[in-house]
Amino acid sequence: MAKKPDITTIASGYYSRQALNNNFENLQDGFDNTLSLDGSTPNAMGADLDMNSNDILNASLVDTGALKIAGTLVGVGDLSAAGATLSSISHTGDGSTVAFSTGYQAFITDNTQVYIDGVYQNKAGYSISGTTLTFSEAPPLNAAIEIVVARTLDFGADDAANVTYDQGGTETTVQLALDSLFSATAKKEYDTVALLLADTADGTFFSTGDYVTVVEGGFAYKVVASGGDLTNSGGVQFELQPSSFVSPDMFGAARTDRTLFQTVLDYSALNQLPLVLGNGITMDGDIIFDSGADIRDGRIDFNYWSSTGSLGKSVDPNSSSAGSIKSDMRFSNITFDGTDYPGLVQFTLPAGSTTTSVVLPASASSVDDFYKGRIIQFATGAAEREFSFTGSYVGATRTLTLNNALSAAPQAGDIALYGWNDNLLSLIAGVSDVVVDGCTFQNLDGFEMVSSAGGGKGFAFDTGITNGLVSNSTFRNLPVGLWAQGRDGTFGNGEKERAVGVQFVNNHFDNVNAPVIIAGLNGVDAPDGDSDDAMTIVDGVTYENCGHNTRRLVGSDQQKSGVLNFLEAANCTVTNVRGRNDISYPNTTPGYPTDFPSRVGYGLTGNVGAMIWGQMRHVRISNFSHHGNVDDIIVMSRCRALGDDAAGQGGIIRNCWGLYFQGIEHHGTANHVIRLDDNASLRMASNELSGTMQVVVGALTVGICGAGMENFDRLTLDVQERSSGKRVIGTPKQIMAAGNTFASFSTQLTDLRGSFEITLATNTAVAIPAPRDVGMLSIGNGVSASPASNIGGLFHYRMHVNAECDFIGGGTSLVAATGVQVSDATGTADRITVSPHTDGNVYIKNRFAGSRTLSLRFL
Repeated sequence: MAKKPDITTIASGYYSRQALNNNFENLQDGFDNTLSLDGSTPNAMGADLDMNSNDILNASLVDTGALKIAGTLVGVGDLSAAGATLSSISHTGDGSTVAFSTGYQAFITDNTQVYIDGVYQNKAGYSISGTTLTFSEAPPLNAAIEIVVARTLDFGADDAANVTYDQGGTETTVQLALDSLFSATAKKEYDTVALLLADTADGTFFSTGDYVTVVEGGFAYKVVASGGDLTNSGGVQFELQPSSFVSPDMFGAARTDRTLFQTVLDYSALNQLPLVLGNGITMDGDIIFDSGADIRDGRIDFNYWSSTGSLGKSVDPNSSSAGSIKSDMRFSNITFDGTDYPGLVQFTLPAGSTTTSVVLPASASSVDDFYKGRIIQFATGAAEREFSFTGSYVGATRTLTLNNALSAAPQAGDIALYGWNDNLLSLIAGVSDVVVDGCTFQNLDGFEMVSSAGGGKGFAFDTGITNGLVSNSTFRNLPVGLWAQGRDGTFGNGEKERAVGVQFVNNHFDNVNAPVIIAGLNGVDAPDGDSDDAMTIVDGVTYENCGHNTRRLVGSDQQKSGVLNFLEAANCTVTNVRGRNDISYPNTTPGYPTDFPSRVGYGLTGNVGAMIWGQMRHVRISNFSHHGNVDDIIVMSRCRALGDDAAGQGGIIRNCWGLYFQGIEHHGTANHVIRLDDNASLRMASNELSGTMQVVVGALTVGICGAGMENFDRLTLDVQERSSGKRVIGTPKQIMAAGNTFASFSTQLTDLRGSFEITLATNTAVAIPAPRDVGMLSIGNGVSASPASNIGGLFHYRMHVNAECDFIGGGTSLVAATGVQVSDATGTADRITVSPHTDGNVYIKNRFAGSRTLSLRFL
């Protein structure tokens, strides 16, 4: 752009040189006030440039700080690039209306296609103005009118025709909806999706119809165009940069479609990406977690039965499959909920059943195989308590085949219960390196399961686990909270049936019938203590209203259980347990079953069974405090009501050695500190129990030791009554022989292993277990005894085949006898008679006219 310089005509004479210089300066100024083609400086505008209504042509780049169009300032967000798409809108004719909306502005009729009842309309028959199309003649009554408009697209503004938005909160994710090229497993979430228009060797081409969906949610993801040519028949190529996590929303309806949700789980684990759940996930059956699973932050509700007995599981498809060997799994801040889990179905049977088939009532489903593959249990009649897995079902005749033959055919009027039993999450058959942290397991009703309470675990390491941690989690409204089982054996996939390296740390339980169960059930052997089978630590348990009963398969001999339950367990350490129960729990709330005897817990009444229950070996328990009444503090008994986990033992437990309990505190009432099985024929032998148990009790209503422990001399009890402060140390044999109640001991500390006191009324005797077969016994006046009693002396005793006793010396009030089980009618008058016997007891009889308090010490 040029400026005309001021040039003068040069005359002759002395003035010509000055005029020439002035002209050169004017030329210089003129050139300096022009724009340069080659960029020579100065080359910048010093004032506004007026194009005088002419165009700027062939500009490859316009760089400006602001832009006005028709006098209006335009912002960056107001700019857009244009493309085109077809949009359709439908109307129905009423026989009189001629004007109809096009939905979008078509501008001219050439941008439209119009159909009436599917017949294309000539453009001469209508006109366009704005977003209104006007027919020259009204379409007929009820005519189907379709108006198709070719409209522009705004790529820069994320036009909804290009990118689909689904508002879901404050987090933004990106989803590829690939309708033809990839399966659902290929969908992935992205931080950045780059649109490449060039054909590159490593790119992924999408065919026409594929699209990108942006799901609004929180992170500010972006779609970036990379430029290039379209050289692949209209295809679009994406360069993908994966994000740091996966969401179920990437897979459409995965929150309620179990097949899609399983795809989400598999994809997340395969790519080792965290899966952030969110809420609103409802599953109608079981889901499988794979190696590498990292599931976080959300909730899963289950509303139907599983196929294998656990709603969340690792086994795939069975324990013989190498696909069931899993590792590196993490679950954090997830709620697993069974509120909507289906209850059992109750049928009153008509006539016609056999031992291998059952005729259901007319109200049953008419759909073939509707009841196949579940469990039916008989609540009344000749087959009461028996159950069978169900086979084929003929809907027309309502006939259900039984996979397991019954002992007798059900009769008309018998009641049958149909359903299933499940756990919320169970990992089994070769699982390692698992962390469950900050999760909640809740609301699974064991009484609504078939067989009666056969499932109902919140979380289970159910054999085949190495290195598993459950911490900082909550369990509520469940039959069983935490379960870990390890035993000898090998799965079909080659993995050991062990539970080694299991830790349950800092968990809380609310209304859980059995908060913690450690098991080693194998149906053949008692616990063998093999550290390769089981190694478990429980550290930190709090609970409220727990310990109701384990609700396992039973017959007619119902029994309770406890807060901590050991089912043939071995090698376990439990520490830091504290909880409480309401006075109404469980007898009033939730109560025991009263409908059918086949129900677990039917006919039971009263308190929680025990603080500690079961059969165990090499177990240490410390710092366990319970507030609330219990039947007994410690019960050494069958794991399940009929001992059915001890086939080959006849229900009699064995091998309960190496038990060390310290700091066991009970606040409330209990019958005993420790007892054996209620059924005398199923009580363990005295040589099957060893260890030390230190217990502080509230109030005992019966005695320190329960019936059948009179000869137990391998277990040492250290028990103290909180109110009186009295403390008794000794074996059950010694304690029971000395009276078995705190009232039987006159001093604050009675150590039956050495020095202790007893008080004998006139003409009464006591049998005191000797700590060894050969030894010495010192007898003297008790602390409160009168010296005038002249009691003091030393005896030597032996208790082999020929028992003997020698009075070495002392006061005249003592006399020795040999091999006599002194009773009220024996002994020397006005003397204390001492008589060792081959049964292992030293019998002491008081024949004085009044009571005597004696100080005894075995040497």
